[in-house]
Amino acid sequence: RCNRPPRDFDYRRSQSDSNAAPGRTQREPPASSSAATRRVGASGVTLSDRLKSWSHPSKDAKKPFSVDKLLVTVPLLFPPDNELVEDHPYFSRWKAIDEDAFWNIDDEAQLGKMLKRAVLKAKLFLHPDKLPKDCTENQNLLFRTMWEAILEYERAS
Repeated sequence: RCNRPPRDFDYRRSQSDSNAAPGRTQREPPASSSAATRRVGASGVTLSDRLKSWSHPSKDAKKPFSVDKLLVTVPLLFPPDNELVEDHPYFSRWKAIDEDAFWNIDDEAQLGKMLKRAVLKAKLFLHPDKLPKDCTENQNLLFRTMWEAILEYERAS
């Protein structure tokens, strides 16, 4: 069975976001292409740091979060929740997964089928050949990091 976070785990805030400002700030203009990974949000976190905190429990962790947690928290990486990435109409195509979708399943086989189907849908959304051609560097970094996290899960299972 996959390694799940505690039932009371707050999917909306990871450890690195705990210092984030309580209110939303006005979105910055798009970063130049050379500064994509250095762009810093209101909380002082770069996009690379934000993506690492989404996929791994800590900066030094080798093992990523479970795939069910990753899939449920994907919308938090998209604007307006993530001020480090410019908005794009492609983000609206993501179908959000309910936080409880994987919790109420006792049958291992059924859980495996649901996870497999959710991963397949995520891979179709994130496949490099399916992404829009007009993505910014930040958006490309976001999609590439998400793609690699999904592939890392598949290699491990």
